[in-house]
This record gives sequence, structure tokens and C-alpha cells, in this order.
Amino acid sequence: VATYDEIKSFIVNFDEKVQFSSLQLLVDTRKSTEEFNDEEIECIYYFYESNINIQNPSIRQSIIGMTKKFFERLNNLIKVHRRKNEEDKITKIFEICVKFQDFAINNLQDGSNHSRRMLSLKMLVNVLEVVKSNFSSESATLWNENKFNSVFNMFYDSYEANKATTLEAMNFIPRDEVMKFSNLTPEH
Repeated sequence: VATYDEIKSFIVNFDEKVQFSSLQLLVDTRKSTEEFNDEEIECIYYFYESNINIQNPSIRQSIIGMTKKFFERLNNLIKVHRRKNEEDKITKIFEICVKFQDFAINNLQDGSNHSRRMLSLKMLVNVLEVVKSNFSSESATLWNENKFNSVFNMFYDSYEANKATTLEAMNFIPRDEVMKFSNLTPEH
């Protein structure tokens, strides 16, 4: 059994396969409703902080898949906590989603390379899926004009795949927020 300090050292290993394996170790479980502890969440966040620029296309695709699994597991945990009426645990998962949404949006800034933008946009879509499914009444609180503009500006990205993922992400933003931040008026 590896300690969390050892896992963190694997996360920044020079071998990208070892880096990915550390994420896989943290996220992939037999039971899709297994709780994450604080150290695991911290290590997962550290993984993305350290490896958001990964250049190897096959590893990057594997990370995208594992990111989806991470958010699916959070989504499953919310359902379990709702059945058990464990609001404090649901709130904690919402806070995790907010942290990862902020991370993803902060990595969409001008000058970000293709890998960073691609992984960040995919992560953002995963976060927003969880939020829309479970926290629809709070989803408007996740947005401000700067966050909206950071995502919207990805429509100017030179990669068509990133533009498509941007559209996917924009579809999760509440309509009222889109109208407010884009200075549009609704049609009757």
C-alpha cells in the first residue's frame, strides 16, 4: 500500500505512464460509490496541477477518461448521500466541484497550450454535468462575468475540437447567466 506522499511523488514522476497510474490508483475502484477521503481529493487535485500540460496524446486521452470516471464517482456518491440524507457530505462534494471548476476555467487563459485547454475544457464539462444533475439551483452561483468570458473566449480557439467542447460547456450555463454576461436580450 502506497502512502499519499509516495503517490504525490508518482504524480510528478518523469514517466507519464507512472503519472497516469497514480491518478488511476486514486480514482478507479471496484465500487463506484466508494468515498474519497480528503487526502485522495488533495492528490487528485495535485495530479491536475502537475500534469495539465501533458503532451502525449494517448496518455492525455486516458486522463480525459479517468477524469470522467472521477466525476461519475462523485455523481454516484451524491445519489447515495441523498438517499441517506447526508447534506454535509453533499455540500462537500459541491465544494469539490467548485474547486475543480475554478481550476479548469483558470487554465483557459490566453497563452494556454492546446493540451491545457483541451483537458481543462473536458474537466469543465464533467464538473458542469455533475452540477446540473445535482445542484441546478446553485449552478448560477458558479458564474461571474470573468469565468463566463474565459469559457466564451474558447470559441476563438484554433482547434475545432476545443470549440465543440466549449459549446458543450456553454450549454450547461444557466440561460439567465448567459444572457446577463453576453449582454443579450431574450426573444419573446
